[in-house]
Amino acid sequence: MKQGDDNISGVVKVRINNQKQIKHLGIRVELTGHIEILNDQKQSSDFMSISRELEPQGLLFEDQIYKFLILKL
Repeated sequence: MKQGDDNISGVVKVRINNQKQIKHLGIRVELTGHIEILNDQKQSSDFMSISRELEPQGLLFEDQIYKFLILKL
């Protein structure tokens, strides 16, 4: 398997829109590699999946910003 040369990073902003709280099942970022064959759209496959948990299950009381980094694959 050839490894990539770039890290993947970003920011997730969660806004609660003037609510007092939001109950959630966890906040995560997931990167999925997917192949589709042009001549056969019914045939496709996921060849990798990487996820990073940003926040465990719980309550949010205010807007949150989460930074994430997925190192070279």
